[in-house]
Amino acid sequence: MNKLLIAMTAVFVMLCGQAFAGGTINVPYEEFKALYKAQIEKEVMDSINAAPFLYTIASAHYQLRLDAHGASCKAFITGRMVSGTPEPILLFSNAMIIRQVIRTTGGTLLHMAGKGICFIPSGTDPFSLELGLYIPASEDNRSGYIDMDIPEAVQNSLSASSPDSLNLSQMPGVRDESGVYHFQPRKSLQIRFSEQSESDRVAKDKAGPLSSRYKTLDTPQVVLDTVHCVSTFEENGSSLSTLSMNIPPEAGEVLKINAIPDTAIWNCRVNRKKVKVYTEAGKAPCWIIPLDQAKGSHVELSLLRKGVKMGIRGKLSLEIPAMELPTRRVKLTIGLPERVELISFDGPMIPGKGFNAKPRVDISGTPYYFTHTFSRGESIPMTLSYEEPVKLSKENK
Repeated sequence: MNKLLIAMTAVFVMLCGQAFAGGTINVPYEEFKALYKAQIEKEVMDSINAAPFLYTIASAHYQLRLDAHGASCKAFITGRMVSGTPEPILLFSNAMIIRQVIRTTGGTLLHMAGKGICFIPSGTDPFSLELGLYIPASEDNRSGYIDMDIPEAVQNSLSASSPDSLNLSQMPGVRDESGVYHFQPRKSLQIRFSEQSESDRVAKDKAGPLSSRYKTLDTPQVVLDTVHCVSTFEENGSSLSTLSMNIPPEAGEVLKINAIPDTAIWNCRVNRKKVKVYTEAGKAPCWIIPLDQAKGSHVELSLLRKGVKMGIRGKLSLEIPAMELPTRRVKLTIGLPERVELISFDGPMIPGKGFNAKPRVDISGTPYYFTHTFSRGESIPMTLSYEEPVKLSKENK
């Protein structure tokens, strides 16, 4: 508003200096009004086009020393202002006590009532802070804990130490080999701990690690939720089967599926993109499918198998191939030509109703549904008996 008043005064004085000569106005009023309007519009547009205040917290690392009453914390923060006029950046809440300001560069640290500990950058140069903090502990019916309201940094890490009498039961993120925890950007974090008596600690130390006292059993690293197979049979006896499944990133870089004799790969897609399928020389034939380790993989593998031409009655066979990953449930949808119907089957699966989640595969003919639970990844063979119903003539009805 002050800038606007100054601009208005400047325009008025400039025009007055040119307008008055011998007590008369020599600038037309319409011209004065146009100049005045142009100056006002310029001031308004300048304020609208001003760059917004943007900043980034590049990294935040916290070194904690916990006891039953709370945690001493040394915080290391780096960042920079990207654009705009500097404004306060909220770092920590009022629940966190500053014990020591060790170092600040590129701005000013201050406390704002109702907000907490803030930092105002002095410009677009990088800034950094090193603070000594204290966070009082709280307790509920589960355990003791500390809560920390923190800035959302791009890179976050935390290291913690505690007396032997204190057990850290809940820590944020993933722990690396050096004992540092790394976690995603967040506005707060919580650490839980519990106290253990001297006798419990001594007994645990004497007993040694569990691996020295007990035998380790093998358990699957990854268990899939559902594998869905859709098999469609044609009159010439050929079948097209499509396996679909969601595989998490921790399953590794490839999926291995045992190859089925006399079966060709028709198509393979991972996350809807066509991929190549590989084999391993000198070993049992298997199909190796590359996976997306960054975000997980939705795999669709289509298999083509030739058979004997269908007649009035007969048998059809199919096989869900073995794979290295167990699954909680296997779903099978079979499509038979409309002129025949399924009269019996042989295999480990049981009949089921139509599935709510339909696969992205067209089913021709009459659909039949089967399920199998808790598969260890073994192959699942099925034999289907079909028959063409006898159609009675009008005279025999």
